[in-house]
Amino acid sequence: MTDHRDPMDDRLTAIEDRLEGIDREFSRRTNILLDEIIVLTERLDRLTERVDRLTENQQITQNLATQMGALTLQLARDSETDRAEIRRIWEYLLSQSGNGQSQ
Repeated sequence: MTDHRDPMDDRLTAIEDRLEGIDREFSRRTNILLDEIIVLTERLDRLTERVDRLTENQQITQNLATQMGALTLQLARDSETDRAEIRRIWEYLLSQSGNGQSQ
């Protein structure tokens, strides 16, 4: 009994084997890429959180700078008012004693 194998069957079997190998390699590479995508997504999430915190800190800093500017302006105004009041008191005292010395 001779084994008469059809060359077409052999070719089909070879093609099927190659396709299975390609499918396994494709699955392996796809899994690697999916793992890398997961890692990159996690890193991107962390970076997004950091950017959000930086933006929040920048807004806080900007608000503090605005408040500091307003306080500095108010201090300058108060200083002018205080100088004028001290000058008025000094002039009053000078006028009461004649030469600025107590009698």
